[in-house]
Amino acid sequence: MAVHSCANCGSELSDGDKYCPKCGAANMHYVPTESHLTGPASSDTGLYSSASKTNPPRKRLNVFVLIVLLICFWPAAIIYAIVMSVKE
Repeated sequence: MAVHSCANCGSELSDGDKYCPKCGAANMHYVPTESHLTGPASSDTGLYSSASKTNPPRKRLNVFVLIVLLICFWPAAIIYAIVMSVKE
């Protein structure tokens, strides 16, 4: 593996370092090894797979809030229209 210097702080990095251990900057010369490709992060049970499971309840909540707002403000709009037509 080749050794490079960090573009941010200048410390030495190898091709297998994804981030600089000193400053945390991304390594532009990063080459994933076999262990990185077959690790648990590439499977469906990784860290980010649970985030997609939380979206449907959020959508249901948005629809519920919309329905509640329509139920609350629809009569107010009708009453406003009636009052305005009576004033004329």
